[in-house]
Amino acid sequence: MKIILILVNGNDISEPSNARIPSGNEGGANDFWIPGGYSSGGLPEAVIDQIPKNNYDWSYVK
Repeated sequence: MKIILILVNGNDISEPSNARIPSGNEGGANDFWIPGGYSSGGLPEAVIDQIPKNNYDWSYVK
């Protein structure tokens, strides 16, 4: 398992912009997508508005 930390403008994304349940029509959705806000593995999931490329940093935590 890989854990990735994402920082937006130096802050965590605990209050993302326009968080919502995915529709399955998002780019990157795959054949395993199921409705209801949970991944095929049972984990809660959400989508947020796109963050401009120069406004975030990410790094592997584990």
